[in-house]
Amino acid sequence: MTDGSSVEVLGGRWSGRTQVLGYVRAALADLGFDVLAVSGMGALLPLEAVASVLPPVYRDMTSGDDRSTVAIRDALVEFLAESRSVVVVDDSDLLDETSWGVLVSASNLVGSPVVSSRLRRAGASDKVLATVARSVIQVSLKELRLEALHAVLEERVDGTLSPAVTARIHAESAGIPGLAVVLLDGALAQGQVRRKGDQWTLGPTVWSDDAGDAYESLLHSYTPQVRDAVEMLAVAGTMDLQAAWVLLGDDLVEELEGHRLVRLTSVGTDRRPVVGVHPPGIGDYYLHQPVTARRHRILATAVAALEGASQQLDHVERDRLLARLGSPRPIVHVAEEERRRGAVRSVDVPVVVRMFTESYTHELASARARWEASRDYASAVRYLHLQLSGQNDPEEFERVFVGVVRDDTTDPVDEVRLRHVHSRWLLTLGATVAEAVRPLVDDVPDGFEHAEALDTLTHLLRWENEGLDASFAELLEPRAARTGFDGQVASVVLAACFTMAGRSHDAVRVLDATEPGLRRGEEIGAGVLRGLALYATGRFAEAFELATAQMQQAISTLDRVAFAGYSYLGALAQIALGHLDEAQDTLAVVLGSGIVTEPMAFTPNKAIPVAMAVISTRTGHEAAASGFADHASQVLGTSDALPFASAAWAEAISVAGSGETEVAAGIFAELIDDARARGYVLSADVAQMASLMIHFDPTGAELFRDRAEELGGSLFTAYLDARAAAHDRDPVRVEAAARLLHEHDSGNEALTFFMLASRLFREAGDLDGSARARASARTVGDRLGISARSMAALEEPDFTAREREVIRLVAAGRSNNEIAAELFVGVRTVESHMRNIRRKSGAVGRKEIAGFA
Repeated sequence: MTDGSSVEVLGGRWSGRTQVLGYVRAALADLGFDVLAVSGMGALLPLEAVASVLPPVYRDMTSGDDRSTVAIRDALVEFLAESRSVVVVDDSDLLDETSWGVLVSASNLVGSPVVSSRLRRAGASDKVLATVARSVIQVSLKELRLEALHAVLEERVDGTLSPAVTARIHAESAGIPGLAVVLLDGALAQGQVRRKGDQWTLGPTVWSDDAGDAYESLLHSYTPQVRDAVEMLAVAGTMDLQAAWVLLGDDLVEELEGHRLVRLTSVGTDRRPVVGVHPPGIGDYYLHQPVTARRHRILATAVAALEGASQQLDHVERDRLLARLGSPRPIVHVAEEERRRGAVRSVDVPVVVRMFTESYTHELASARARWEASRDYASAVRYLHLQLSGQNDPEEFERVFVGVVRDDTTDPVDEVRLRHVHSRWLLTLGATVAEAVRPLVDDVPDGFEHAEALDTLTHLLRWENEGLDASFAELLEPRAARTGFDGQVASVVLAACFTMAGRSHDAVRVLDATEPGLRRGEEIGAGVLRGLALYATGRFAEAFELATAQMQQAISTLDRVAFAGYSYLGALAQIALGHLDEAQDTLAVVLGSGIVTEPMAFTPNKAIPVAMAVISTRTGHEAAASGFADHASQVLGTSDALPFASAAWAEAISVAGSGETEVAAGIFAELIDDARARGYVLSADVAQMASLMIHFDPTGAELFRDRAEELGGSLFTAYLDARAAAHDRDPVRVEAAARLLHEHDSGNEALTFFMLASRLFREAGDLDGSARARASARTVGDRLGISARSMAALEEPDFTAREREVIRLVAAGRSNNEIAAELFVGVRTVESHMRNIRRKSGAVGRKEIAGFA
């Protein structure tokens, strides 16, 4: 703007347009500009929006009888010409035509820039700055990612905020910052978000009266037809696009999309388009409204349209929608309702979360009704599996265990499953292993058909929580060779143990020999284990492809446990490849929808928030990282045999982020020694690799190199080579390692080391080498979608003045929060500077950054 360019800020409702303009006005005033702040106020009083904000001396020029358009424009021109001036217009789309014409005419005549904001919505606008002003830059305000929103929300509470709160609010608000803040404030005011120790934690819902008011303000200005359509979609839930066309017509669907009241995304193995309300919390708004005659009319019209569309819609989708629309309210459980890339893009996270939460509410209610009607083992297992994967209501578990018909003989497999669910549930309550195995061993009838399966599951619980017995293969190999249910259980457990023991080839051998026709629980476990075998042998792209395909299949069938298990697998592969943002998006759905994988063996329940904490630390979002780590510490009864399943991971990465990489390596060393002593070789090896990446030890790296190649192939040896070359300050080797990382699709790491190579070449006087490395960095940056402006900043031959201030404060031992306070900027601004410093310098931890002071 200092060179005369005008700026137009576009955003949806609650996106923070007015707040952004407030920051701009303050910054312009600090730079010595005279700011004329105008707000759109409708067309009832033409020109009043301009006349009322003119300084008194200029307003007097328009007083009396001469309050004409020309007089006001002339007064405005004189004001703008007096000094360096800027016109700031909030809600330009609400400004009357005459005022808009006067502002544009005067600013163009004088050459004063204009900053305006307007609502992004369907249809053409006659207040588009780019059509009337010179040199206009448009700025689009978009939704915040999960970790960025966490930083915003945590600033509003006294203490730390549980990431589960942020994930739920992110899912409800779709990351729209103003709306998210209102949801948090309302939940705090009504006790839905409660303080537990130093952390604010989530109650059964984030809904509040304030939330209702916020959604009402978001919707109030739309036509009755638009509001009716949104209400129908809210009650019916996320649906196929074809169904939305049938119910609303294509023109209305496109109008809703233009208003950003719906979000379209492609899901499932067939990438079918589905549409749901946006932000998803609109669904809760309508479902909390009283049922009116209007609601009945809307639903009756929708049902009639569906009944006449038998040839246009898949019968499963049609029947599902008819069931939902058959009642003006959703079927809910009698207890409090639980509200709430890779396969899921960041913008699609709220939609997919909503799909799973909608489905879970209905599935849980239906499963409970079936159990109430039959009281048999099969219905009890189905209901408690669903309970265990999310709500985990102790009263419901106790009620089912007491009320189930114990002499049910329809299928003894269901008795095994019920006993297993009971054991898993006890672990989530903090029971010891000795206590948790009681349901598997107590009161087993003599000659019980599946006693061997019960014994296998008993051993599994011990191996998961206490460590692998050296004789597990000797015990399970003969059992896995048998046919039938007992053999299938033994096969999956044996494959899991081989995987955790670092014997992936043996795991695949067992899975290949497993009898076909696995039941769903064993099928999910076997599939995830195949993916882990790919991961554990460096075939990360294949593991990711498998995970993505199965995640899409799980979305298609709304299978919660399968989705969570494969999400963890996909995130592992993405982390190994350095795709940290995508890994975060993958896991955000699991956290946001409250999915728990407890029915799985070697469950990743704790590994998921720990991985998110590690990612947040690596990407500079320290506030979010501490929240994820706190969340992980509250997860009980899970095995730490998997990579990232120990809280020590989060602690080590956090300590490394503060600069104490040697201390972090010590934390990892304890974790590694414990894992190896308990037979968890895969977890130990992954931790060993991570330790070398944050605190490079040349001797240790050389000793681990062969195992690193076996674990991660040439990608992991490239990581080690890059760290070794950086340690030796050798630009030729750094550049070679960066090129290999790029070939392995590890773009972020490749960018870091290409930039380091450029810097080292320049310091050595090799300007050609420096230019070559910078060109390679630009290629990587283009592939990563980094803007030309951002790349230009990274390619600066030295740190910027502000980056040097940050480096100085890091060297003085300041935290990011302390740096932000001292420089009068936001924490996220500091985090952005830190990322740029790391990319320019190749520094990993704060101690290395401090070395540039």
